[in-house]
Parts: sequence; structure tokens; C-alpha cells
Amino acid sequence: MTAAQPTQPTGYGRAASIYRRAGWDGVLPLERGAKWPPPDGHTGYEGAWPTGQQILEWVTARRDGNVALRLPRGVVGIDVDNYGSKKGGDTLAELEGRYGPLPATWSSTSRGDGPSRIHLFRCPEDLKLPGVPGSSIEAIQYHHRYCVVWPSVVEGRRYRWYTPDGTPADRPPRINELAWLPEDWHRLERRPRPVLDNYAPRAVTGDWSKAVEKYHAEGVAGLGDVGGRHDAMLPVIMTLVRLDHDGHPGANEALDDLRGRFIVAVGDRSSAAQAEAEWQRMEDGAGDHVATTPSLRGSYEDLKRREPPAPVLPPSTKQAAPEPDEGADEEEQPPDEWDCIDLAPYVDGTHQPPRPTLLRRRT
Repeated sequence: MTAAQPTQPTGYGRAASIYRRAGWDGVLPLERGAKWPPPDGHTGYEGAWPTGQQILEWVTARRDGNVALRLPRGVVGIDVDNYGSKKGGDTLAELEGRYGPLPATWSSTSRGDGPSRIHLFRCPEDLKLPGVPGSSIEAIQYHHRYCVVWPSVVEGRRYRWYTPDGTPADRPPRINELAWLPEDWHRLERRPRPVLDNYAPRAVTGDWSKAVEKYHAEGVAGLGDVGGRHDAMLPVIMTLVRLDHDGHPGANEALDDLRGRFIVAVGDRSSAAQAEAEWQRMEDGAGDHVATTPSLRGSYEDLKRREPPAPVLPPSTKQAAPEPDEGADEEEQPPDEWDCIDLAPYVDGTHQPPRPTLLRRRT
């Protein structure tokens, strides 16, 4: 008589306890078949870790949902996208040539045994890597994004765990089974923001994307709005953090520069420490939002590939207006309601809708 095979979990309701027993406290529910959104208040720097009672409630209410794994401090995921126009495998090879090879470790993917996957590593708890260390690669940490994991199904593909030797596994790893991130890779850590004592405005150079140059210029202009500098910075910071997340070159440097300018500009109302804390709250809030919402623009590399050619205006098909009869009253012709516009700013991320000028916060 053949022994019955264990029933594999098919949704959050049965998988949550498996992850908890393996030591993963940040197991969150998603909608069935979806990768987003996560539950409010459980991601980002200020996100709360779910209690046992909260998970029991989710198990009841979201039994068939997908599974999101918010990584704890001391764990980092190197997320490699290598499909379609995304060439994260090439980027990973470049990074390994610079920082050394990554050791074999547990990984998660819905795309089989190819290079597209999230490699999980242990690391120091205070290590913070840049969100986008390279094209089509992201670093997932407790404060930035989360992993969609087994047994989730998205677009008909089921996520699986893979052991360090590449064998599929129908269970999550325990944290102590993960390989350690090599120390040389810690150099990916974002450099500290400049302090007021050594601040000097940075000149824009050609290595910044057009979108970064545009929003950096808007930020510089907004700092001249005495009494409204906080409000002027909020949309600029949000956009630059999103551009940094999407891989636009220069976004991090633009944030560094605007931060220093902001501290200097608000010196008439705040101490340097107060201004620093105010800026950090704005940037952290932007980071939390970006980490939990999908990008509508796509990566910088994808945008470059999709950049449209210069618009070609079609030949006019309008008929010439008839000559008015002599002595007849001239009637005003209605304006033409259609016109050709250049869609490039909408594609490359440089378009911004008008900012409101009424009921603005005054600081």
C-alpha cells in the first residue's frame, strides 16, 4: 500500500504557520493571484511586525491569498530580474566581477531554474544596501519591499524555493540555513548623506538622467519659496526616490545635494539638526511609499529602450476657409480642439502635473 503524500499548502491560510515555525515573523497575506498590495502598516521603516493574533485573523480572512515575506533585519535578498528586456543576469555578473562571487544560497522564483530569482543571504543587522545596486537588480531588506514566495501563484506561475544546489524544495529555508553575504558586498552600502559642515552644492553633470536633472532643478527652484519650502520638497523627494528605485543615474546624488541645500535654506527657522530630521522624515516617508507601491514608469533601462522617436506631424487635412462675402459680417471661427503633443516626457518620467497653489502648508 502506497503511503499518502502530504498535502501541499495552496494559500496563505496553510502556509503562514509553516513560515512562522521556520522563524519568519513577517509573513503577510496578499490577494489571490496578486503581488500587491500588502496589508497597511506592515512594511517600510515604520512597519509593524504582525502578532500571532493578527496572523490568525488573516488566516481566516485571506485563506486562499498569496504569501508575502517581509525580510527581518539581518537578511537581504538580491532580486535579479532576467526576462524580456530585463538583463539582471548580466548586471549580476558585472557586480560579481567587482565585489567577488556570491556563495550558493537559498533562492525563490516563479521562473524555473534560470537567473531570475531572489537570492537570500544573512548579513549584519545594521547593513543597509542601496535599493537598486544595478540595472534590473534590487536589494530587498526589512525596510524596502518584500518577497512574494511559495506557494503563491501569479500569472499561472507558482513560486518555488530552491536549495543552494538548485534543487526545488517545498518548504521555506530557516534563517540559519542562508549563506552569509560576503563582506566585500557590504561596499554596496549607500554612503552617508553629507553633513552641513562639508556641504557644497553639486553641479549637474551629464551622467544624470533627464528626469533627475528636471526634478533636481525643480527642487532648487522650490527652495526659493520662502514659507513653502517643505511643501515644495515633498513631491520632488517622492519623485527622486522613485527614480532612484527605478535605476535612474544621479537620483541619489540629487537627493544628497538637495538635502544640503534644504538644511541651509531653512536655517532661518530651524537648527541644522532640526532641518536634518525634517528632511529625513520626508525621505523615509517617500521610501516607505515607493517600497510598497508598484512603479508605473518601469526601469530606466526599459524607458531608454522604449524612448519614442521625434514626433512626426501629419500633413494638415483641414480645408481652407471660404472667402467671406464682401460686406458680410465676419464670424469668429471656433478654435481647433485637437493638436499633436510630444509624449516623450510621459514616457521618460519627466512629465509632472501642475502643482496646486491654493491651501498650501506654510512652514
